[in-house]
Amino acid sequence: SRASSPEEFTRLSRFVLSYLEYLEIQPRSVLDLGCGLGRWREALRAYDATVQYTGVDVSPYLCAQYGWIESSATDFRSKQKYDLVVCQDVLPYLTPRGIRDALANIARHCRGAVYLQVLTQEDWDKDHCDPDRTDHTMNRLEAHWYRKAISRHFINCGGGLFIPNNSEVVV
Repeated sequence: SRASSPEEFTRLSRFVLSYLEYLEIQPRSVLDLGCGLGRWREALRAYDATVQYTGVDVSPYLCAQYGWIESSATDFRSKQKYDLVVCQDVLPYLTPRGIRDALANIARHCRGAVYLQVLTQEDWDKDHCDPDRTDHTMNRLEAHWYRKAISRHFINCGGGLFIPNNSEVVV
């Protein structure tokens, strides 16, 4: 709860789900990499109780507590492709190589859209984040570095949403 309030998260999830609806992407299966407490699961249940949610986290405690799969954005493997892959505030904890590996792994699992949220150096420098609620240990790469790494796999739709480069979705 330190990073965002429940009200902020509700606004964010409504935005993402509304934008997906606009893009005509129906999220029937969702992979949440770095799911933490599982806020996305609750938002998706409110949106459509039939959505199949898969939570993945590196914390053994959270996995035991909530039933998540213990793995990471770089190591998780499944034969399933997901309509939506969420990776919120996870990439800045990885090395640049880890970020590239995570993005490739996300691309392997995505058939619809990806929601990515990252803190960049510019966000930090221009006070676009609350320093009292932001983890100071995050790696802060420049936005252009993220844009280049992400563009290898995805097309930017704006608002943190991306679709695979080979997608037939019109943006």
